[in-house]
Amino acid sequence: MAIDVRVISDSEFPDWLRALNTGFLRSPSVSEEDLADRRAYMGPTRMRGAFDEGRCVATYRTFPQELTAVGGARLPAGAISNVTVSATHRRRGLLSRMIDDDLAESKERGDVVSTLIAAEYPIYGRYGFGPAAWFTDWSIDVPRAGLDRRRSGQPDDGGRIDLVDGAEVRKLGPELHDRLRSVAHGVVSRNERWWRVLTGTAPSHGAPWREPFHAVYRSA
Repeated sequence: MAIDVRVISDSEFPDWLRALNTGFLRSPSVSEEDLADRRAYMGPTRMRGAFDEGRCVATYRTFPQELTAVGGARLPAGAISNVTVSATHRRRGLLSRMIDDDLAESKERGDVVSTLIAAEYPIYGRYGFGPAAWFTDWSIDVPRAGLDRRRSGQPDDGGRIDLVDGAEVRKLGPELHDRLRSVAHGVVSRNERWWRVLTGTAPSHGAPWREPFHAVYRSA
């Protein structure tokens, strides 16, 4: 029987999640809490699956995003995420079928670009994707940075650095990020749920939550 690749229905959502977990080598079980949380922000109209005799064996999802171009214009973009193919069904062109259909739909929708949430560029290079940015490592001379006890004190310009909690980050972060993406090209938009995941008030569906340290610099 031919494998059917299509946009999923709402009733197929639990099976799609099981295939997603399977593809990411996680336990395939889907709890009611997990299902309810994902339903709240995932829309099946932008979720694709590959079905073999009724069983979902590959997953693909996009969501709306904005990308800042050179000059400050904010371009509508389709962000690609949750791409998996079960080990039993690889090398059959399922990813190609899902991504080809989605890119055609994205063009019709008016998206100017598509962005990858996934980091495995070699997989997606044949579809026209490439690396847009690299990570940079910085080494800090602690005494000169003013973090040494012998050089403690406030910055000379009257600013200050405060440790804050997640609630403060959710309050300040969106506005600061919006200011950044108005002047820096290549920056993408972040929705409200992204800030909640970052600060531990929404599940990330990955590693267990460990609260990080958040620091805010306040100018004079």
